[in-house]
Parts: sequence; C-alpha cells; structure tokens
Amino acid sequence: MARYRQVAIPGYDIVLQSCVARAAALAAGRLVHVLADHAPVSRPLTLVRLPVRNLTAGLRAFVDMAVAAFGAD
Repeated sequence: MARYRQVAIPGYDIVLQSCVARAAALAAGRLVHVLADHAPVSRPLTLVRLPVRNLTAGLRAFVDMAVAAFGAD
C-alpha cells in the first residue's frame, strides 16, 4: 500500500485505499479526496479464526487492533 501512496502523494496518479491506510496522509494534507460522488460502496471486514480458548499474544493483539480500527460491528 505504501507504493500506491508514493505515486499518489506527488500527484502522479489516483489511488483507491482503505480509510485506515490513507488517514494519516489525508490528515496531514498530503492526499485529498477526489471523485467523492463516485466512491465505492464500503464492504465489511470479517476476521475468522479457530475456536480456541487461548489465543497467542500476536493474534490477540491483531484482533484488538482490527476491532479498534474498524469497529466491532
């Protein structure tokens, strides 16, 4: 995803990225929204895992990060 920003930030191209991937560049003014009237429909993110009681620390951290970034709904 960083490669997409490398061409979009200097103005060489238009890219379609998730809101999480582009948030910092938008907030800093390095990217701007274009074609807002033609934005794609949002799609939900689904995490699937085995039903184990004890998750590894890495998997637990990833799930927590994903829920914080995308919401629990």
